[in-house]
Amino acid sequence: MGQYVSPYIGVGNNPVNGIDPDGGFWQELKNFVMGKGWNTNKALEFMKNNPGYNDLGWKGDRLTGSQSFGTITKDENGREMATITAFKAVQDYKFGGIAVYLDFETKVTIGARMSYFAEGIAGFDANLGNITLTKYSFVDNAFSGILQGDLEYSFGMSGGVGYGTLEVGFGNLRKNGVETERKMSLSGGVFGIVNEYSYDALNKKFASEIKAGGSLGTGLVGEGNLILKIIPLKK
Repeated sequence: MGQYVSPYIGVGNNPVNGIDPDGGFWQELKNFVMGKGWNTNKALEFMKNNPGYNDLGWKGDRLTGSQSFGTITKDENGREMATITAFKAVQDYKFGGIAVYLDFETKVTIGARMSYFAEGIAGFDANLGNITLTKYSFVDNAFSGILQGDLEYSFGMSGGVGYGTLEVGFGNLRKNGVETERKMSLSGGVFGIVNEYSYDALNKKFASEIKAGGSLGTGLVGEGNLILKIIPLKK
């Protein structure tokens, strides 16, 4: 049997040890923060007890993806066989019909804005049109945006007094030319912490997000936000 650049590509009829439904978002987040990688408890136990297996990495998003480990052995005829064990995330982020999880998003946008502030304590900010060039979501484990063939744009109006803000916004997302999101949002915040309520009219889905972060730039704007997402699940 010939060698592969990666021996786990094209394993043919070689055995796969199935999927072990273990872990989930919060369990893996705890291990990640402790420096053990994005792994379930059972995946860490498997690595400890099977040092001959190679870590093949996490595939898919952080909520529904899986972690795989593989090794190459030989059968009685000397032919190489690949054995793969995968640990799939279960939905431990669901609580009584509500999904609750953390995300970290960074993005670079370009657009037009108009602002007016009096003495820095009151004013408004008009987002006349904003397009996402590229965005990375930790939970999605992927990049999106114009540079990746997606079109995400938004516009809206915000106002504030002192350290508080209130914003009404509208957004649209298209992937490969197909509309996947049509969102209306209302958000307010104090001292840089924003609570956003939104409704996706295309998918008929409500969501709430608590964000803390900031933006910087002229023309091209870079943003980074830590987001607690609270999403009612469809019945």
